[in-house]
Amino acid sequence: MFKAVKSLNRKKSINPKIFDANGKFIPHVEEIQTVIGKHFKDKFRDDQINGLEPFQGDARDLNNPITTNEVEKALARLNNNRPCGRNTWGTHPKKTGETDISLTILEARWRLFGHILRQAINTPPNVAMTRYFKTEGSKQRGRPKTSIVTTLRRDLKSHNNDHWQTRLHSIKDLDHLRDIAKNRSDWKHLTTAIYRSAQAETSVDVAADGH
Repeated sequence: MFKAVKSLNRKKSINPKIFDANGKFIPHVEEIQTVIGKHFKDKFRDDQINGLEPFQGDARDLNNPITTNEVEKALARLNNNRPCGRNTWGTHPKKTGETDISLTILEARWRLFGHILRQAINTPPNVAMTRYFKTEGSKQRGRPKTSIVTTLRRDLKSHNNDHWQTRLHSIKDLDHLRDIAKNRSDWKHLTTAIYRSAQAETSVDVAADGH
């Protein structure tokens, strides 16, 4: 029964029928390949037309040799933030009037982090965060994994937060951030400072990219 069902459901391969110039069916694959090759050769090749004549003459220098400055300018135009050609206006969001997507993500990340910190300790996000710091000291093979904690830690490191004394290396640091998050005004000030620091770094990158 299994073989019967398998044979019924098996898809049949579709092999096109090829005929020669006399209308005779060609059954063999080798002959089919020969006929198809001849067909396209007749369509796209004309033996009556000679190919391009090879260059005749002695090699000579360019009238205007390529300078080092031209090469450097060409390489500079290969920047990912610029289109090719004469239009050297960058496509960076700062130059087009749009907010950098990385800043939008950073702002949303810290807004969500504040919501999590204001939740109860036994909620799944807070439990996972606490467990992370308890197991972070264990050795792992390979490169350290990128996580939400390492990303938040990088945001704090790039921000000069001497006023807040905020870090994210232990449960104690997590509790300190939780205390700040409970006061929405303080949390707003902290996240705004982090956002502006990242915005300033982005502006510096744009300025350096423009030179």
